[in-house]
Amino acid sequence: MAFPFPLRRSFAVMKNAVWSQPWLATIMVFAVRWRGGEAEGNLNVRSRRAVMKRYTLMNEKGEFYQSVVPGTFGGHRKRKVYGRLDCPSALRWIAKGHYRQHRVFFANEAIAKAVGYRPCGVCMREAYRIWKGTA
Repeated sequence: MAFPFPLRRSFAVMKNAVWSQPWLATIMVFAVRWRGGEAEGNLNVRSRRAVMKRYTLMNEKGEFYQSVVPGTFGGHRKRKVYGRLDCPSALRWIAKGHYRQHRVFFANEAIAKAVGYRPCGVCMREAYRIWKGTA
């Protein structure tokens, strides 16, 4: 049986593809097992489709859309605050369980500003000072 791709081709390149042909995913699983490796990524063998991870981001109009690239900034929908994903203040609130349901994500800082969000005073002190007008 001839494979439609060379076996030495990296599985990492193909693992994020959505397979339109179910038989191709079956061949990929066989090829990975045949080479003695483990299938990396989210390969759903039951449906025989590779599943791409999707992230929900907010655009300039305040509408949500799906992206394959994760956001670089997170925010609080009700307080209209945005900051870094590793913000200590946000992580404390998430750990308590209060923040998660109102969490939104942005691709970049310009989009967060365009929607009307302000910078976080904890993780983005300089941007906060400029926004507040005390810089």
